[in-house]
Amino acid sequence: MDAPSRNNALLALLLALKELKKPLGKSQKDRLFEVGEQLELDPDDWEFIGEGLMAIIAESPSLNREFQAALGRLDALSVTKSQLVPTEEELAEALAAASDLERRGGDEGYENFESEEIVKIARKVLKENNPTATAKKSRWLDRVMKLLG
Repeated sequence: MDAPSRNNALLALLLALKELKKPLGKSQKDRLFEVGEQLELDPDDWEFIGEGLMAIIAESPSLNREFQAALGRLDALSVTKSQLVPTEEELAEALAAASDLERRGGDEGYENFESEEIVKIARKVLKENNPTATAKKSRWLDRVMKLLG
């Protein structure tokens, strides 16, 4: 099976964190923080970052189960991928600072689904002290969950 695209992997991770019942351990939080740092420093080095992220996910049975379920729902999605991109309001809420945001992506038929908004939100969530709690509060992720059914 091919590795998921950057945005599919990050969105599936955020959805998995939102659905996770068991809290992450300190080591997992620290490693996810490092992924957030890597995304901030060089988001285009997805091959390296994604490999490390997949290792973190694979080490946690509950996170891996939720991640795989979310990834499956994303792959089976019947709406256009552009509908998954956060709105300006959702992005501002997730980042808690909309002053320097530039809207990119989200065009109809945008099938390669490489939206920088998802990367920005993932970077912020992964760098939080409690990424699971942060993901659970996201209205954008609530909307995406409804789209996925």
